[in-house]
Amino acid sequence: MTKDRKKPYTLIEIVTVIAIAAIVITLIGVSFENLGGSSNVDAATAEVGNALSLAQSQAASRRRYVAVVIATPATTASSTKLADRSFSAYRLAYVEKPNGGSADFVSWVPAQDWKLLPLGTAVITIDGEAADANYGGKALTINDVDKKGRAGAGLVFSSKGTLYPAATSNCQIIVGSAMLDDNGDMVFQGAAADRLRITINKYTGVISYDAAP
Repeated sequence: MTKDRKKPYTLIEIVTVIAIAAIVITLIGVSFENLGGSSNVDAATAEVGNALSLAQSQAASRRRYVAVVIATPATTASSTKLADRSFSAYRLAYVEKPNGGSADFVSWVPAQDWKLLPLGTAVITIDGEAADANYGGKALTINDVDKKGRAGAGLVFSSKGTLYPAATSNCQIIVGSAMLDDNGDMVFQGAAADRLRITINKYTGVISYDAAP
């Protein structure tokens, strides 16, 4: 008796899969357009959502606590690269198990550098906590960022792919057209409706997008 052997994929099958993937990516782009944000806000929201998804994946695969660190004025101090980019720059980091409202920085996730959101956009609020108040609530303080004594704000994921500490409600992140003025206050730009919302499900960690209320 001969065993069945798996046949290699044909060129037609490979091309079909690539075509389907392209259609799915296009539909995702269309869905962002339909949310009503500007192109910069759409791009910024997609970037933040991708960073959250990557942090979940890293936490689950490495079985470690992983934070999406968002730069605050304390993070950007004395940094040429991050100058004037508070609340609009982010990077993934491994952290110790959070204690209360903070977590200690361990190291950066390899191959992940600081990334800047499109100019004029920012993460405005996390669960109703304002950026110019350095967030709080589900946005924990990340201590000793880069081992240089600076602090940042961060959303921390556990190995289950959900936020840690365990959330009692969905986490909502608002991304929009905004920047800090010279006094450190958030100045909103464009139409008031030019904001999008990212929601992280409290039970599953599933990320979804819609127009901000």
